[in-house]
Amino acid sequence: MLSKFRWSFGFATSVALTVLLTGCANGVNSDDGAAASSVTATPAQRFPLDEYLDSIVGTHLSNEARIQQWEQQNQRRIELVTQCMHDAGFEYDDNNIPGLVRFGGTGPELADSRPLDNRNWVSQYGYQIVSRDRTSIDFDGVFPEHDLTETELAAFHRTLSGPPCEEWGEVDRIGCSTPTDWTRREIAEMQGCEGQAQLQIWDESPTGLSYSDEFASLFEAIEYFQVEFRRVIGDEEIDWAACMANNGHPGFERRENEDVFSFWSLPERQIVDADWSIVTRPGNPTLANSPALQELLEQEINLALADLDCRTAVDYRARQTARRIAAETQFINDHQPELAALRDAAEQRG
Repeated sequence: MLSKFRWSFGFATSVALTVLLTGCANGVNSDDGAAASSVTATPAQRFPLDEYLDSIVGTHLSNEARIQQWEQQNQRRIELVTQCMHDAGFEYDDNNIPGLVRFGGTGPELADSRPLDNRNWVSQYGYQIVSRDRTSIDFDGVFPEHDLTETELAAFHRTLSGPPCEEWGEVDRIGCSTPTDWTRREIAEMQGCEGQAQLQIWDESPTGLSYSDEFASLFEAIEYFQVEFRRVIGDEEIDWAACMANNGHPGFERRENEDVFSFWSLPERQIVDADWSIVTRPGNPTLANSPALQELLEQEINLALADLDCRTAVDYRARQTARRIAAETQFINDHQPELAALRDAAEQRG
């Protein structure tokens, strides 16, 4: 059996809400950026598990610190990959890889900066989905020049990234699927110089502890805890859904998405799906030229305001926080020795 190569600490770390929609992290409509940037999000709530996971996944870091940390690790990655490729007899330039074009940049997961509890901001932007910055990455179809033969190019990429997925996994429309019993380390071992660089970075940093054999069972327990907590519909969810129905937005059973790997709440997901159905139409629809998007923005703002009012009316955040603190406290009591060992190991790696 095969599974997707995915991993997430989105819920267990409590602070790091990954912005998955390109251009939405810390972004606003470019025409109104000054107005929106003057409003800040409510400081993130701390939870019991943060004490043990902060140094592993960086939830305690500001977005600026996360970017700095990512840049340092990326530079370390480039150094390791370059040395590995040179040792194998290849010239290597991370910004000019033969036969490969990188679309846009990569970066760290940033905390959600949208002030969704500020009524004035929500009245202008809703969830900031339709009005987000839609700056795109242009590609002119030109690949980096090189003088490698087809055989040499294949050898270059096999050394860089490992054998093709067809030799050890399965290619589908999303990417490469891997055997379900493979660990992240086993997958990295198949990925050439890039994988070897990743393994070394993991061995050097606290983050790598989450992929170590020593703590594999603990992180499996954390992931199971995430899934089970999200699966349960708390009383605050039931009351929120009833409030939404009473305010003209029926059909919600809960607010939080049961999917641990999803960034969007269910009302946000509704707008994301509607937005996608419009922007993928012919003619490159934008907020400036599309009546459908303009109408959707109005719907988004109305939905977000109702969501905010209902969260306030049922004391949603406080009740959800209390339920989660109780659940995490019990989890810590059940796994105290393993969590203490993890924290000690992370401190040793600094």
